[in-house]
Amino acid sequence: MSNEFTSPVGRLVEGSVSELHPRTDPQTKQPKMGKDGQPQMELFFAVAIPKGPEAHWAETHWGSIIWAEGHAGFPNGETQQAGFAWKVVDGDSQVPNQNNKKPADKNGFPGNWILSCSNGFAIGTYNANASAPLDPNEFYRGCFLQVLVQVKANGATGTNTKGVYINPTAVAFAGHGEKITTGPDVSNAGFGVGVVAPVGMSATPLAGMVAPPVTAVPVSPATIATPVAPVAPPIYQAPATATPVVTSPSSPAEGYPQILQPPAPPVG
Repeated sequence: MSNEFTSPVGRLVEGSVSELHPRTDPQTKQPKMGKDGQPQMELFFAVAIPKGPEAHWAETHWGSIIWAEGHAGFPNGETQQAGFAWKVVDGDSQVPNQNNKKPADKNGFPGNWILSCSNGFAIGTYNANASAPLDPNEFYRGCFLQVLVQVKANGATGTNTKGVYINPTAVAFAGHGEKITTGPDVSNAGFGVGVVAPVGMSATPLAGMVAPPVTAVPVSPATIATPVAPVAPPIYQAPATATPVVTSPSSPAEGYPQILQPPAPPVG
């Protein structure tokens, strides 16, 4: 397909290649609902692709495919409007996004083009040359990978956000990298430095905080029941002229012989 490409090796810097989350409306911040009344689910992740000599991402092979699809889908100049969703960001940009965060301040962004990928279903996860499936848990933020994507103009009209879809269909693990963790950096917070222990503080649990050990109650041998071996039900011994006993290992009696009734005594 002309609008499909495999990315160069990049680094997973945001999201997850396997975890789906409810899709959120960027305006209301509320979950988007599907026609079935259930929240729409979304798979999202961003890949940092190292910059080369190009001045713009559209000058790359993969970027030219996105650029062409966007202009083909919106031929009336919509691509020149502010806010057109190309799904590619300059990782060195100092321009805040809609969440008031600068790309250049994000871990793993500087020096890269950031490609945002999303769809509503799980994708294939493979080893480096896609010769075998790979556990999706092997992929983590900070690892290196390649992604196979399909690009499509979103066909938005009116005031809806116009742009392109970058739909991933598969990823291949390329190599390990330094893990990217979320949350505040507490390494320089000063925890444990110059701490003065307040009155009542102890490095070990206090006596009242430790549960007393459980003492076993001795049991008299007389109170211990002696196991009784299971006894099989009696088997009727039929006369020599009677019908032989038939056994059925699969019968409800768990393999015991089937017991047949003796013949009725003669009359008169």
